[in-house]
Amino acid sequence: VKWADVEKALPWSMLLWLGFAMGLADTVSNTGGIKWLVGTVFAGSPLLVGISFTGFLLVLLLVVVFSHILFSGMNAMMLVLVPAAIQLAKLKGFDPFATGFITALAIGTAAFFLPFNSAPNLIFYSSGRYTLKQQLLGAIPLSLVIIGSLLFALFVWWPMIGLIK
Repeated sequence: VKWADVEKALPWSMLLWLGFAMGLADTVSNTGGIKWLVGTVFAGSPLLVGISFTGFLLVLLLVVVFSHILFSGMNAMMLVLVPAAIQLAKLKGFDPFATGFITALAIGTAAFFLPFNSAPNLIFYSSGRYTLKQQLLGAIPLSLVIIGSLLFALFVWWPMIGLIK
């Protein structure tokens, strides 16, 4: 790819964001921050000792999906949670590709807890037809359905179509 092609295809603000995201991810990776965090905080957790891959994914998806309450957007979640999930999967001896893939999908499909999680949420909330409580009460059961659907896709659908072996 030539720089002139990239410059025409992407807006300047996107290049700045991408540079920031890649720089942050590179710094966290090079300093060993994610590895330290995962190894110190999560790997020794009693919840994860002797856990199966399915159990691990269920716990991971619950944490990832309900972390939307804490994050103001999906970009920050991707930068923090995907590398952490991959590192944790490696430490536990699980498939890092499947873990990273399912984590990214969970981040992208479950951003509807609070108005600041995504632009559509702000539109719904600013219409005045929905309260914050209604948005949260609607998000919780929908999140559980998404988790079940992602686990079904990972263990049944994707192996059937050859996406994951």
